[in-house]
Amino acid sequence: MSKNKGKTAEELLQEALVPVEEQLYPIPENWVWTKIHVIAEVKGGKRLPAGHEFVEGTTDHAYLRVVDLKEGTVLDHDLKYISKETHQLISRYIISNDDVYISIAGTIGRTGIVPKHLDGSNLTENAAKITNIKGSFNKFIHFLLNSIELKNQIDLSMKATSQPKLALHRIQDLKIPLPPINEQRRIVNKIEILLNKINQAKQLIVEAKETFELRRAAILDKAFRGELTANWRMENDVDFDWELRKLGDLVKEGPQNGLYKPKNAYGDGTLIVRIDSFYSGEIKEWETLKRLHLEGNELNLYGLDNDDVIINRVNSIEYLGKSALVRNLVEPAVFESNVMRLKLNDKIIPEFLILYLNSFKGLEELRKNAKHAVNQASINQQDVKNVSVPLPIKEEQIEIIRMLNLILNKEKLARDCIDLMEKVKRLESSILSKAFRGELGTNLSTEENAIELISNILVKDT
Repeated sequence: MSKNKGKTAEELLQEALVPVEEQLYPIPENWVWTKIHVIAEVKGGKRLPAGHEFVEGTTDHAYLRVVDLKEGTVLDHDLKYISKETHQLISRYIISNDDVYISIAGTIGRTGIVPKHLDGSNLTENAAKITNIKGSFNKFIHFLLNSIELKNQIDLSMKATSQPKLALHRIQDLKIPLPPINEQRRIVNKIEILLNKINQAKQLIVEAKETFELRRAAILDKAFRGELTANWRMENDVDFDWELRKLGDLVKEGPQNGLYKPKNAYGDGTLIVRIDSFYSGEIKEWETLKRLHLEGNELNLYGLDNDDVIINRVNSIEYLGKSALVRNLVEPAVFESNVMRLKLNDKIIPEFLILYLNSFKGLEELRKNAKHAVNQASINQQDVKNVSVPLPIKEEQIEIIRMLNLILNKEKLARDCIDLMEKVKRLESSILSKAFRGELGTNLSTEENAIELISNILVKDT
């Protein structure tokens, strides 16, 4: 390469290695720290030429967008295709099965390998390819770029610039640990075995959660159709004459929208309940909530009390209308603008309402008049007031609460046993981190030092 002309082998080697003081963490003695550009090239994709569009149906030329680049591969259920003529204009911007893709706009840093049947596909300008790999191979680089240490490097490089894209030169300059080639293969093999077991565990967790949610929904449905307390009514000589009331008739104050504050108001101060602070009728532990600085009478206007009901009024449709009951308030707290608060009169027990609003029927009522926009939906105060609520006498409300708490607490114990997804994700991250520190027990210290790999690459490049 012309840029290396006139340099000695020793000078080239020193340039290819990361100085000790810049290395991110210790690695085995027969590994080296180098950079992506030493072992590969980084090239960008290409947007469609002006005046050219995707075609209907399939052709021999798929065009890979960032939305297709997921799960370490390419999801081909919604692929777009281009004509032969369009492909010829951008034929230099294809990706092969030997390369590694990396998204550089939108969701930045997503990596993977193109499956063989899509070898030679055109690549979007919002992704790049790591290609012409020497002294390594695609699977090793893919796993390496998914380690927390490499992700942190990418995050830091993005913070160092105001550009919304990850520049190709920043990928080229990523510092990477490089083991001997046989060790790279052993690492990839060990990672694939371990991640396969983790993926099996994830699938079991997902299936168990789905079963839990279906069972919970069925129990709540029975409760608010009066089936759960049928025997109780017989034993207590109570008729099944539930009223169907509008929620507005059961409210003594509200609904009221919450408080909007800019980002710079957050930090210290008063607790605030945000839309990510509650789910399935429960607010997270108070000490985990964010805090913000209040002014004037904002606490009086937006302060929460025990037995207040809060409802999410703006969100994606699957979360719109989620609600929770304020309980065990330990200190003053307020609620954010995407949340409504209401206080109930004495015709209904707050916990009864929350259980109902978290049932399938309750959520259906809350969402029946939702206004839809791009990627989100909303409900207003009148929509909440118009929610229909089945209302038994107070004594039966108390019995329904008692029975549901008894049943759902047992269900919750079962769910707690399977609510392991975050732990599994942390385990996955830990495996990758250990792999690229030489801590998976696969390294052989007697193998040739990876410095020989770098030397051979440099010799071929000169």
